Amino acid sequence: MGAPAQTYRGYSSRWTISAYKNRVKAEAARIGSDGCSGVPDFFVDVCYEHDIHYATHKDFLTGAPLTKEDADRYLRWGIQHHSCLGRQSPMALWRWWALSKKKGVGLGSRAWETGPERMRKHLALASIGSHAEEWWVGA
Repeated sequence: MGAPAQTYRGYSSRWTISAYKNRVKAEAARIGSDGCSGVPDFFVDVCYEHDIHYATHKDFLTGAPLTKEDADRYLRWGIQHHSCLGRQSPMALWRWWALSKKKGVGLGSRAWETGPERMRKHLALASIGSHAEEWWVGA
């Protein structure tokens, strides 16, 4: 298990790994991610990754523990990486500002606090659903 990325370059290199985007999409579907909550789904893969970070409190690539500020900074860096405006992306900055407790409004605090429990409930319900489906098909 590595440490969380501390630089934009260290973080953004994950998006150059060809399988990374597909792994993010698959994990997001597994945990029931809704993508970019309450905002347009521009850069939805980055939103999926952000939802994974909120649900697990871990860096999806390295498994290292994350703080809410780490997860929100990763969202900003991910949008910047994918934006044609790069590090100057206003969308990256306003989304990060809205989420950041230290530098902005601090939205998303409840989602961060309840993320792991919501993920456990979703996975438990998904497991029950798959067993019910097996029972129905086997009947």
